[in-house]
Amino acid sequence: MRKNYPDFDNATPEEYKPYFPKLSTEQIIENQDVVFQYVEKLMGYEVAISVAASRSGGTMHNLRTAYQSNSCEEWYYAGHLRLDKDGMKKAMDLAYAKAGYGTNDRSDANRHAVWNVYLGKYAAYRYGSVNEAMAVVLGLTNAHECDTPQNQQLSKDMDLFNNLVGLQYFTQIAQKYKKNIFDYNVKVTKTDEEIFGYINSLSARIVASSAEINNGSPLNILVKLL
Repeated sequence: MRKNYPDFDNATPEEYKPYFPKLSTEQIIENQDVVFQYVEKLMGYEVAISVAASRSGGTMHNLRTAYQSNSCEEWYYAGHLRLDKDGMKKAMDLAYAKAGYGTNDRSDANRHAVWNVYLGKYAAYRYGSVNEAMAVVLGLTNAHECDTPQNQQLSKDMDLFNNLVGLQYFTQIAQKYKKNIFDYNVKVTKTDEEIFGYINSLSARIVASSAEINNGSPLNILVKLL
């Protein structure tokens, strides 16, 4: 399906002309954000059913246990096809490699925070501003938690908060740059080791309730349950 659409990495303004026949090339360039968003959504409508059907396919890894990708993530990805799927896997693999496999402890907190930074660096770079890339990652990682059982609500709130800590750091180190005459991307120049080093240097506090997490916790301190 995607071969019928412009390549987000290499397309020229002229390749978007069939979708905006009344716009000049200059107008397409001037309105590139709207152009990309429209084509991305158009692609999403076509692939949504096949993406949802893939739920019965291969196994992915949850940040706690092995699982099959949940429908929330599948639908979210279908609507945000500028995300680099290989980059999504790389971000998850790196998060495990750097932070380990703990549950509800400091390693779990580190893993969620650094995962979000790596997602911004390796998966959401095609978005045209740091804030847009951050918002897309936030939506993806929120979707990741949508099937969490009610009896794990505190763990879910811990994960969501530590995601925000990572995204806060991402916005501090990411930069928008002009990829070509038509396109802006986002880049992170810090190494994976530097990124993890920063996250690992943050303080972490033990919390006993969702209220403790949600009532004004600063975004430079991780939270954990153990």
